[in-house]
This record gives sequence, C-alpha cells and structure tokens, in this order.
Amino acid sequence: MTDRSISGASHAARKTRHDVTCFRSRATFSAVRRGSSPGCGPANEPPKPSSLPDTATSASPKPPSPSSRPSTGRDAASEPIRRRVICHRRGEAPGPTLLCIASLHGNEPAGTLALERVDAALRAAEVEIERGELVFLIGNLGALAAGKRYLDRDLNRGWSREAIARIRALGPRVSEDLEMLELDDKIEECQQTARGPLLFLDLHTTSAASPPFASVVDQSEARRLSRSLPVPTVLGMDSHLDGTLLEELDAHDFCGIIFEGGQHDEPEAVDHDEAAVWLLLQQLDFLPATPPAAVSRRIAWAHATLSAAAGSLPRLLEIEYRHAIDASCGFHMEPGFRSFEEVEPGQLLGRDRDGEVRSPFAARVLMPLYQAQGDDGFFLVREVD
Repeated sequence: MTDRSISGASHAARKTRHDVTCFRSRATFSAVRRGSSPGCGPANEPPKPSSLPDTATSASPKPPSPSSRPSTGRDAASEPIRRRVICHRRGEAPGPTLLCIASLHGNEPAGTLALERVDAALRAAEVEIERGELVFLIGNLGALAAGKRYLDRDLNRGWSREAIARIRALGPRVSEDLEMLELDDKIEECQQTARGPLLFLDLHTTSAASPPFASVVDQSEARRLSRSLPVPTVLGMDSHLDGTLLEELDAHDFCGIIFEGGQHDEPEAVDHDEAAVWLLLQQLDFLPATPPAAVSRRIAWAHATLSAAAGSLPRLLEIEYRHAIDASCGFHMEPGFRSFEEVEPGQLLGRDRDGEVRSPFAARVLMPLYQAQGDDGFFLVREVD
C-alpha cells in the first residue's frame, strides 16, 4: 500500500485488478482479486421494513423536485417533511469544511436520524462552531421517503463530471438524476466557500448484522482521519466500485470517509452514526475548547459506544475480493453471516443459478447481501500487517 497526498495522484493506480478463483460445486469462474467476480443477480429476500415505510414510487421522465417531495408513511400527518439541508453552520475563523451526507440509499435512514440528533444537540446547547464550515445533507430524499435503496437507479453509482454534464445538457430522466444535480449544486457551494481543507463523511448502514467500521481511499490524510474513530478501517473500496460519490469527491480534493453504522433497522446503527459525527467534530476542532457539559458527555459517550461495538476486531483491513452480482442469475447469500465473520477456504457463502458459491480463500466476509436491491453479493477482507 502506498500513501498519497490529499490532492494526490491518479486513480488508475488504485484500479489494478488480479485474478483469483472462487469455487463452486457445479461451475467455476475467474474472479478478480482487488476487482470483481463476474456478475450474477440478487434474488434475496427483501429487507425488513425500515422506520420509513416501503411505499412504491414510480418515476416519470420529469419527476418532481426531490426537495419538494414530502415523506410518506402510514400516518402521513405524523411523518416529518425532510429537506435536503439539515444543518449549515459557518465559524468565524477559517478552517476545514466538513460535508456530511446521509441516506444516499433510501433504505438507510440511520444516518439522517443521526445528523438530525447532532444538529438538535448543538442547538439545545447553543453551540456555535469555532471555525470552518459544517454542512449536513440528505442524499436521496425520494428513496428515503419510500424506504427503498433507490427508486430508479443507485445514487451511489454513476458519479462523474461527464455524467453530471450530460444530465444537465439533456435534462433529468429519472428521480435520481434530480437528486444528483441537487447534491452536486450543494457540493459546488462547499467548494466555492471553503476556507480550508475539504472533508467528507458518507453515512451508511448494511443489510447484514455488522459492527461499525470506516472505509477510506488509501491516502495518508484519510487514514489519519479515520484513526480518530475507534473502529476497523477498510481500505480498497474505491478499487472495487466505480462511480461512487466518495470516488468523485476524492478526485476533487475532498478527503473522505465512508462510515457504516451497523444493520439498517437496528437502533444501535443510529447511535454509531451519531457517535462518528461527534468524534470528527472534536477531531477537527469544530467545537469550543471547553464545550458545554452536555456536549462533553456526548463526546465521551461516542468514544465509549464505538469502542465497545468494535471490540477486539482488527483495526486495519483491505478488500481482497468483491462478489459482483446482477439480476441475471439469482444470487442468494447463505443466511446468518455478519460482517467481519471469519470464513475458511471453500466455505459455502451463497448460491446462484450455476450452483454453490464458495470462499476462494481464508478471510473475513464483509457486507453480505440480505436485501433485494444491490449489486454486491459480499466482499472478502484480510487484516493489513
């Protein structure tokens, strides 16, 4: 692994891929180390209902603006109407800009709830940030209201300057096109008003049971920042997934962290996402040197909460394999796996139309898929010495 500076080198070097073999009972395929398996398709059971109900929404060629679309629910009157911007605070002194985005996938409400909690706590304690700029955004408003990962396409794929320029030139065709344009406008605002380093926190949760963990590109500043969170850090996600928001922002001088708070519907996932935000606010000196007692208690709680959840897991790991899937071959993950569970060579992990899917080597399984939408069946990670 080689560190690079924040404004560093080409992304192509991080896209190097190596062949491995994943074993099947009836068929074999050439998998890709630090790359992907050939595609096969998700037909898993749908996820448990999230706290935001699963209401179907169909997109038209010109869908309504996401920022004007209300949340839906069994009791619409009791559901909050969420807007894109949860919080926008600017300190008097120059300093870093921290952009926090939650719910790029709409079936992951924990990050949104966590950002709302932090904003409410800052307001209740009457805390103003000391320096820089703090921005909390909701990623996919339409999908969040519907309780779905996405309505028409995955909003955490397809990010590039070329793609955004094409949507602006031809007009948005699906719901996520509008979401992308609105987010891009907010990101550009952050770049234009920045008075220091640009930092990014992308809050997520997983369909499988999971302790909290961070994922970063392999650069020195991102790894340093992730060490402020007492959880495992996973390297290499950017080498396996193309067109993510993290990859796009990394190419434009943002230093970013993906933070996975736990399983979608678990209350602890909200706690973990909130804890990560508090610890970054402290690490980046957004808070007063002597914060109010209520804020000090939240920071102490945040560190204790994440430390306990991570336990004795390795603190630095790297992705060695991604099992890519699509809608063509009916992939089912075997039940009961949780992230960071150790697996043996040849262990049965799932099944698809060609037969059994087995682990190609000893590793730890990461983010096994237990939901209907998604194109990553599972990842395999190993500890970095």
